[in-house]
Amino acid sequence: MELPSVYANPIDKKIDNVQEIYKEGNRELTFDAKKYINDIYNSGRILYMISFDINVNGTEFTDKIASKTEDYIITKSNKKIYYRDIKYIKESRKAF
Repeated sequence: MELPSVYANPIDKKIDNVQEIYKEGNRELTFDAKKYINDIYNSGRILYMISFDINVNGTEFTDKIASKTEDYIITKSNKKIYYRDIKYIKESRKAF
């Protein structure tokens, strides 16, 4: 038994109908500065006696915390820094 003949148009162009989607997980680490400062405060340590390395929107400096409120901290050099602007804060470990 012979099969019927079928006509097929030749394809002259590149077919690109496949979508390649790569999703990378959220690698941005979130740092809760408010919790970090409150944990130190609640441990009984005195904040204005501790030097901190503070990174605010890419600018890093070392300072001591003079006061804290619900929304921001005030440093000894009289800078008002909101918790949401702090990218990272840690105790300064300078060699003596």
